[in-house]
Amino acid sequence: MGFTLPILPISSVPFGSVSRATVLPVQQSREAVRVGAGAVMEQTSYFAKPGFADRVYEHRLHVSDVRQRMGLPAGRVSRRVGGTGDVPDVIWQLAYSDPLNRVLGARAQSPEFEEVRTAMNTLIDKSTRSSYRPAAR
Repeated sequence: MGFTLPILPISSVPFGSVSRATVLPVQQSREAVRVGAGAVMEQTSYFAKPGFADRVYEHRLHVSDVRQRMGLPAGRVSRRVGGTGDVPDVIWQLAYSDPLNRVLGARAQSPEFEEVRTAMNTLIDKSTRSSYRPAAR
């Protein structure tokens, strides 16, 4: 069961009278999706600063090499081949069969991983990370 915030026309809301606490979620009428018990697939999307798409791609490949040196799977790096600035320039994907906490712990304890993360932040305008699990059949 999902929730959404109501969309109100700007003319119906007097300025200064609405806070986050006064806008209540409205329940959507939607059937719940059954989620399976398989591996979790993580996807990170990178939106490069103007002119930096090639560098973001090359750096993400380097990050995958760092992951392998840490004993973690490299994952799959893909580069955008069309579209506009509203889609990511680079994506990284990996299906985790290991407990995700082990991976996160290894990354958190690695100074080299923190260095590549900091460097990536100089090349991108934003990134998003999402996790998915296959649907139950």
